[in-house]
Amino acid sequence: MSTAEARVFQDEQIEFERPEQIDKEATRYLFCAGDTIPARRKTERKEFRDGGEELASRCLVRTKGFLRRCRVTPLEVGADFQPKDLLPDGQETIATVIDESATRWDTSLVGVPVYPGYEIASLTSPQISDDGVGRGIVEITPLRKQPWDDKEMLKLQRFFFGPQYPVLPATLREIEILIRKARAAAKDDDIKDIGDEMLTSCEQFRAWGSGFIEREHNLLKIGVTPGGFVYRTNPVAEVLYDQLEIERIDEHLRNQHRAQADMGAAIIQAVEKMGAQQPNFDFEGLMLKMQEKNAEIAERVARSVISEFQTQQQPADNKSK
Repeated sequence: MSTAEARVFQDEQIEFERPEQIDKEATRYLFCAGDTIPARRKTERKEFRDGGEELASRCLVRTKGFLRRCRVTPLEVGADFQPKDLLPDGQETIATVIDESATRWDTSLVGVPVYPGYEIASLTSPQISDDGVGRGIVEITPLRKQPWDDKEMLKLQRFFFGPQYPVLPATLREIEILIRKARAAAKDDDIKDIGDEMLTSCEQFRAWGSGFIEREHNLLKIGVTPGGFVYRTNPVAEVLYDQLEIERIDEHLRNQHRAQADMGAAIIQAVEKMGAQQPNFDFEGLMLKMQEKNAEIAERVARSVISEFQTQQQPADNKSK
């Protein structure tokens, strides 16, 4: 590598954490201000009813892969249980269970350790599937390495979200108000930093959720593909509407249709009045002409929406290439 190339690389300020530099076993803490769990999924696990994020992490030991909305949650050393016969020689293990249903392998399942220090980056980093926008999952860094304490964590939660916690406001805007008030009242710098990271979660979740709904609205505007597929409201979008206080597109379209129907009724009344004043007035011919004009307008609108959607898709297609 040339000196110039090395200088450019250094200017990027890329920092790598080497495995030996990471305190892999230390407890880490996550926070997310939003809820992305669909209504149907909430009926399958009672703890999901308060909303949050379902994450495939073995380190969410206490919550079994669940990051509850607005709850500081620990990442601790977990175990990925696998058949002993499939592990390489010398593999570190931390637990063993007997699986009587096993038929292909030895009945012993051994737990391969999964460390918070290695999990944290994948859980807090934006995903390509989300267009590189974070979903609001952030680390609460002032609590890093602190052991979990139920009483102290409950105090922290109630400091930010009030004595009524775990009852929370329905909207993200109200959540932000609570966090800002608590941060302003905090005297400890660590508490202020925790408030800042919670607000970062709110900002990320709003940006991600707004983008998600916008993409869903574009699909719903298309309605039906040439192949006959009908776009329907995504269950995750259903959860986001109230949190972000965004009008549902189907409600918006209903309002438009209602307004168009009212306008059509008014036009018909006006035309009927004109027809009554003119005995030879061609009422049926006028109505047919109006239907033709409405069809032309609808076609132009559909072309415009499809063109807009295709234009928005082009940058994403170019990125994938």
